[in-house]
Amino acid sequence: MRGDLPQPTLGEAALREAAERLIGGTGGLAGLGGLRLLPAERSGQGDLSTAAAWPLARLSARPAGVLAAELAGALARLPAVAATAVAGPAMVNLRLRDGCLEALAAELAAGEAAPAGVAMVFGFDRLRLEDPGFLVQHVHARCRALIRDAGAVPAPADWRPALAGAARRPPARAVMLQLDHALRALALAPALPGAAGRCPLRERVLRLAQASLGLWKAPADDATVPRGGSAADSGLEPLPSATVALARGTARIIRAALERLGEDAAEEIR
Repeated sequence: MRGDLPQPTLGEAALREAAERLIGGTGGLAGLGGLRLLPAERSGQGDLSTAAAWPLARLSARPAGVLAAELAGALARLPAVAATAVAGPAMVNLRLRDGCLEALAAELAAGEAAPAGVAMVFGFDRLRLEDPGFLVQHVHARCRALIRDAGAVPAPADWRPALAGAARRPPARAVMLQLDHALRALALAPALPGAAGRCPLRERVLRLAQASLGLWKAPADDATVPRGGSAADSGLEPLPSATVALARGTARIIRAALERLGEDAAEEIR
């Protein structure tokens, strides 16, 4: 992962440490698979989920359901975790704290601006959001255009005030969560395809692009920044500052992922 990117809110190391405490040591964990944090399959199940209790049960000869309950209790004590719950026989679901997601988005927004991307030309047969490759490039180019619109106003040193409370709005929280998931994929997943030709990193960036489409449909927050210096001069409505912050973070993550995949990022699409 690029060194200038922050760590996700909750990494695999925290899960492994909790697992080690449950079984009383590191013996056998080094080669143990299945200790993964994955995006929850349904929004009602939380933000992340793990089936780590099953491999721990095989290792320790203890019931998976008991280990899941103990693991849920251990993970609930982590600063980034708001709540945990056991689902099914031994799945642990987690919900992340809104403040941690907002802090992560603020850190991404505060990073150095990426150099300009390239102008891309897509054939008419690909100019549709149903095309995954076009969608990702479209969102990146749109974020970069939004950043340029707001560029006449100096970016704040700390974006946290602009994002305060944003995680309570579903469109913004969805983007923050996908930023977190993408950072986790950048940290763990190689660019090479996974099982059955799947590329987890590409899938996560596509999910981020899909969530980011909601930014332009979301109601404005209280704090705004003008376009092109002032709304009166440009004739355009002010930009929600939380939207600018999330656009900055989204552009950084998409560009970093595309670089990992050996691809360019579109500054504009012609």
